[in-house]
Amino acid sequence: MDTETLIGKVQSVDTGNISVKVDKEELLNSVQVNQIVQIRSTKTGEKIIGLISKIMRKAVADKIDESSEPDFIVENIIKVNLVGTLLEKSGTDNNVFKRTLNTVPSIDADCFLLQGEGLSKFMNIISSNSENPLKIGKYTISEMSDANLDGNKFLGLPI
Repeated sequence: MDTETLIGKVQSVDTGNISVKVDKEELLNSVQVNQIVQIRSTKTGEKIIGLISKIMRKAVADKIDESSEPDFIVENIIKVNLVGTLLEKSGTDNNVFKRTLNTVPSIDADCFLLQGEGLSKFMNIISSNSENPLKIGKYTISEMSDANLDGNKFLGLPI
């Protein structure tokens, strides 16, 4: 995927959910719930795919001693539900998406927002069984990405 935007690093991992610390506030303001993210995997040739489920700004008071005023540290956090693994190669097939997790991300793993051409490529991968995909419009989460439909699967009949 060549149109990736680094949004942050994994801060915590809990089975199928992760928390990502977002350093740039403008990135936090541009993400939306249900956007797709790609997390660097510990295995070569694999990328973990997730959906943003929550966007938070958390202020933590940091007091050096009792006589000083507390300093507030603001943390921008997104919660992500892990949904699957994108394999660069699986047998003889290239770019295969599986709705299973081969690994979970490590702490400090890079997390990228899929948008534009990168999102279009990913969506084409998950609907790649269709020889002639039907373009039905654009994704609301990324106006630059085409939404395709596999008519055979949608109607249950060969078209």
